[in-house]
Amino acid sequence: MAIGSSISKFGLWGLRFFQFVFAVILTGIFAWFHHQIKKARYTSINAVDVPLGFSAAAIVFTTFSIITICCLKGALQIVSAIADFALFVGYIASTILFRHNYHIRCSRNPLAVFLIYTRESSDRFSTSGEFRNCNLIRLAAALLIIQM
Repeated sequence: MAIGSSISKFGLWGLRFFQFVFAVILTGIFAWFHHQIKKARYTSINAVDVPLGFSAAAIVFTTFSIITICCLKGALQIVSAIADFALFVGYIASTILFRHNYHIRCSRNPLAVFLIYTRESSDRFSTSGEFRNCNLIRLAAALLIIQM
């Protein structure tokens, strides 16, 4: 029985570790999107801000969950489960807001087009219509789905 408990605890720890890593990556991606939009002096959009907020919250909650799995027992793990449910709902909201950016073609992703438009209109970057951020948008979309 103790072996089964250790295996499940190790499995949960591994799952939480990957959740933490993906949350850090998503926070970096969406923080960069937010920075690019603010640098061009535009107001930010919900498709960037909501995933950024929930990814930052996921870092805090996942760190707390890893500590409760390793060191604490009982009632605090219920708090982690409630936080996981809140993050699940938040990532569902994030994927719904990001839903228009799941196209294979970069020209059909509104965020990629918006980033090019903001760069060209601010005259700070000359991109000549290149979709350099398309793979980063695809990675963000894939990680949002995985985090869900």
